[in-house]
Amino acid sequence: MTTKVNMRLILRGWHRGARVVLIAAVWYAGAYARTAGISLIFYDSSLVNDTLFTVGDIAQVTGNDGVMVGEVMECNAGVCAPPGYSRFISAADLVSFRLKVKFPDAAFIIAGSKRPLVRTDYRVVKLSDHETALRSWIASTVGWKEGEWEVAIDNPADSCKLLDKPMSLSFRGLENRFPKGSTNLSMIARQESRSCRIPVKCRFSVVAPVAVTVKPVARGDVLHPEDCVIRRMDITRFAPLPYTSMNDLKNKRAARSIEAGTILHDRLLANIPAIEKGDAVLIIYKNGRISIAVSGVARERGGIGDRIWVENQQTHKLIRTEIREKGIVSPLLGGVSI
Repeated sequence: MTTKVNMRLILRGWHRGARVVLIAAVWYAGAYARTAGISLIFYDSSLVNDTLFTVGDIAQVTGNDGVMVGEVMECNAGVCAPPGYSRFISAADLVSFRLKVKFPDAAFIIAGSKRPLVRTDYRVVKLSDHETALRSWIASTVGWKEGEWEVAIDNPADSCKLLDKPMSLSFRGLENRFPKGSTNLSMIARQESRSCRIPVKCRFSVVAPVAVTVKPVARGDVLHPEDCVIRRMDITRFAPLPYTSMNDLKNKRAARSIEAGTILHDRLLANIPAIEKGDAVLIIYKNGRISIAVSGVARERGGIGDRIWVENQQTHKLIRTEIREKGIVSPLLGGVSI
């Protein structure tokens, strides 16, 4: 009798324990169903052709939630090294400080490399590969005429690295449109926000027609057409900008004594003044329909457009004026009253 009672108690306890285990298993299964299990197997190394890399670039991502797997794969994992270089990342830090923060409901399991190497793909941009475009830009920019100049590129082998993607090219450095001798330019290769600059070392040789004196010219003498000729000469090492036509010499006179065979330039010649110091001038003031003319005496010499001091002959006041034409000046606005 006692044995039967004990068996009933044992069976009753076993059924209660089974129910508890069953309830716990059902709860665990439901909790696991609500938690996305994400497995990350990090590669030893990856090749990326971009400025940023994602989790999918550096690891194999699997899990029981397809949508979340896709989101994890597209998640930004870091900034790439410059093209042609590499960087290591910490797989544990990536999961702890980025993925777990962004996906708090996911259970991450990581395997594979602990420090994946992320290599940035690249293409080499050589100056020599784009020399034709460079020369075309130079030809469209220089002020020298065709046939007057030649350019040599001293560093065609220089290069830089960019991503292996389409790029745009531009050139800079010819602010002086009449370059001579050694000149530094730049080739700029650009990809969106990333760019690289290759210095271009050039040597310009210039053989151009220039004005050359055929006889000595005294200081202050007016230059006449028979005083000079146009001759082709190598002016590569000639520092000043020479005159290249007879029209450039009109209304010029020698600023200093000039020997025969001299290349003429702006430092040797000066404009013939429209007004000399001591010349009688007419000071004309205009304001709408009102016009006033006053006689004056120039206290400075100057050409048309120059500003000189003029003395009013009646009041003897000095007036700041601008030369309008030979013998005629006008007061500057805000100047001394005439």
